[in-house]
Amino acid sequence: MGRLLVSSTLTGGTASVPGSFAFTTPSTVPYAGTANQRITFTPTDKVDYTTVSTTVTLAVNQATPVVNWATPAAITSGTALSSTQLSATASVPGTFKYSPALNTVLGVGANQTLSVTFTPTDTADYTPATASVQITVTAPTGAVSLGITNQTQTYQQWTNFVIGPNYTGTRVPTGTVTLYDNNAALATLTLDGNGLAHYTANPFNVGANVITASYSGDKNFPAGASSQVTITVLPAPVNFQASCYGGTVWTVGYQCTISISASTTIQPGGNITYSLDGATPVVVALTSSKAAFTVASPTSGVHKLTITYAAQGNFAAGGPLTESFTTAQGATALQISPSNYNPATGSSISVTGMVSTPNSGVPTGTVTVYDNNTSLGTAPIAANGAFTYPVSNIAKGSHSYYASYLGSTDYAAAKSATVSVTTH
Repeated sequence: MGRLLVSSTLTGGTASVPGSFAFTTPSTVPYAGTANQRITFTPTDKVDYTTVSTTVTLAVNQATPVVNWATPAAITSGTALSSTQLSATASVPGTFKYSPALNTVLGVGANQTLSVTFTPTDTADYTPATASVQITVTAPTGAVSLGITNQTQTYQQWTNFVIGPNYTGTRVPTGTVTLYDNNAALATLTLDGNGLAHYTANPFNVGANVITASYSGDKNFPAGASSQVTITVLPAPVNFQASCYGGTVWTVGYQCTISISASTTIQPGGNITYSLDGATPVVVALTSSKAAFTVASPTSGVHKLTITYAAQGNFAAGGPLTESFTTAQGATALQISPSNYNPATGSSISVTGMVSTPNSGVPTGTVTVYDNNTSLGTAPIAANGAFTYPVSNIAKGSHSYYASYLGSTDYAAAKSATVSVTTH
C-alpha cells in the first residue's frame, strides 16, 4: 500500500515470443487487499506481433505509517507533560496514545522513556505504529538551603547542616528533607516548627564530596532540591616513626618497628614499604597502626634502609624515613694441627685445620699454608669448614707451620697459631 504500480517489480510472466511485461496503468496506487490489475505484454518484434493485455490478481499489503518524534528537552521536576514533550507526528492521519499520558508529572531522573502508539484513520490500508523517546527530569535547584557553602577541610572533621526549603510568608513548610553525599543518601530528617532540620554529619572521606538536599514537599509547598555544595576533604597528616637496631655483623638481622599515628579518632591503616639499598620495595601490613620487620642477614658494608608510608584512605603519605647502618664481616677463627709432630726426614705429613665463625654459616674459599713464613700452597675449605694440606718430603730440621685465611665478602680474614714440627 502507498506505492505506485510502476515501482513494483513484475516477475513470473511468460509469452510465446520475446518481449516485456508492464502494468497497463503504472501510475495507479492500489489499496491494501486483493485487486485485479491489467498487465500489457509488448513483443520485441513489433512488426510481426501485436501488443496484448491480460488481467492478474494483485495482493497489496498494508503500509506502516512513518512516525517522527524529536527528543524533547529536559524539564524540571513538577512540570506536567504537555504537547511540547508529547509532539509526535505521522505521515498519515490518525490518533496518538501516549504513555505516560498528557499532564503526567514525572519524578526526577535521567533518560525516562516516553512512548506513543499511533492508530491510522485508514486502518484498511495502514497498520498501527509505535515510537519512543527519552526525557530527563531535573530537580529544581536553589529551592532548599543547606546552611553551608563550598569549603575545604582536613580529615577528620564533623560538619553541621541546617537544612530547609526557602519560603516566604507566614506558612511554615512541613515534611522531610534528605541529605546526599555524592548522590548517596546520608539521612532523611523531619522539619521542625521553624521549617528546618539540623544534622551533624560524620567526617567525610578524602576527596570531593558533592552535597545536595531534597525536600519532600507538602500541601502548601512543592518538592525541591538544593544547589550543589562541594566539601573538599584533604588527607590527615600522619606521624611516622621508626625504631631500628641490629645488623651489626654478618648474619645478624636488622630489625625495625614502625609506628604511624594521626590526630584522629580513627588511626591510619594499610601498609608500609621498605627498600634496602634501592632494592625492590617490600610491603608490610600495618596492625593497629604498627608494623615490624627484619632484614635478614644484610651483607657486610654500609647500608641505607628507606621506609615509606604511601597516602592511603583518609591519611596523607608519611616519610620516607632513612635508616643507615654498617654491617661488619663475621668473625673467623682458624686452627691447624699436623698429623705428626716428629716425622722422619723426607717423609710426608698432613696439615689439617678448621675455619669457623661464631656467627651463622661457614666461611668459604681457601686457606694458605706456610712453613717458616714460606707459602707452601692453598687448600680449599670444605662445606663443614675443614681443610687438609699435604706436605711431602719434609726437610730435616724444625718447621713452623701456620695457615692464613684472606676472608670473603661476609667473613673476616684470620691467621692460625703456629705449630712446630721437628724431624728426626
